[in-house]
Amino acid sequence: MPVWLATILLIFLIVTAIFGVTFKTMYPLYLVWYLKWKLKGIKQEEVEKLIKIDEGKKEEERKNQLEKINTLEKIHNLSGEEFESLVKYIFEILGYDVMVTKRSRDEGVDLMLVKESKKEIAQCKNWSKPVGSKVAREFYGTLLHMKADKGYIVTSSYFSLPCKKFVIGKPIQLIEGHELIEYLKDYFQDEQSNS
Repeated sequence: MPVWLATILLIFLIVTAIFGVTFKTMYPLYLVWYLKWKLKGIKQEEVEKLIKIDEGKKEEERKNQLEKINTLEKIHNLSGEEFESLVKYIFEILGYDVMVTKRSRDEGVDLMLVKESKKEIAQCKNWSKPVGSKVAREFYGTLLHMKADKGYIVTSSYFSLPCKKFVIGKPIQLIEGHELIEYLKDYFQDEQSNS
């Protein structure tokens, strides 16, 4: 075994033992170290070009997948994580910096949104039944607790009348499934007309 690999493994084991850090959380750091070592001598412009090509491929792949999601039935067939990814992508298109929260400690918040120095939050509900006022009340409490400027509850379904009444005058925007479909259709029509 090469000395450098043994050193990395030893560091990993020590960090894991001391901090309880797992490989999953340390992997990006190891990847950066490895890439710096592997890419020595390559010009920065070449590395940036490779990264842009990879990002472009991922973006195109994601657009192709999203273009196929054009009915509520197709949205309902998404898993919870896939639905969150869809909503995340829509907010990114709208110019937000988006971070997905960890499931175990999300406090009812699935996405953290930042745009023009405003802190906003979103909760995603991929439900077939209507979203009731209980969800909105709990979300409002979280919004106040987190001191967010605005909140979004996004569902693949629709909101009950009591839920809609509850959010009146509050910094919460409700987004229903049919609105997601309309947005995606408009976005892809604009993309096609611009190309």
